[in-house]
Amino acid sequence: MMCWRYLPCFKEKLTRSLHDNTEIEYRLPLKLWYLILSGHYCIGVIYFGFVQYSFGLIGSVYFLTIAFATTGLGDLYPDPTVAEGIFCVIYLGLGIALVSAVFSMSAFYIQNFYFVTLKRFVKKHFGHWWIFKNRPKKE
Repeated sequence: MMCWRYLPCFKEKLTRSLHDNTEIEYRLPLKLWYLILSGHYCIGVIYFGFVQYSFGLIGSVYFLTIAFATTGLGDLYPDPTVAEGIFCVIYLGLGIALVSAVFSMSAFYIQNFYFVTLKRFVKKHFGHWWIFKNRPKKE
């Protein structure tokens, strides 16, 4: 559940900024988030696949997907020195942060589409009755 639904101040700020489009213009576009994540992913595939650990292309893609998703199956893992271990921790931590940022921005755009754009379209073209049609009646 999103906590902004339970925080009136933040909800008011978010809905106000969605209607006047001032805050949305200052956010990074979703395409840029995907580009940053793809670049980070490609660097990891090159590093883990060919430079340092020779996991191969498929093995490094598999390792990074499992590591960024924080699943950690343990069937494929690097055996680093201390410096390489520090680099791996920083790199994988940054990758986890990027994946969570991409997912949260995707969720923001989906919520924006559903709660603002789609409901405005339905209200304009079908009226209020369609939105509230399947709601349970208060007794």
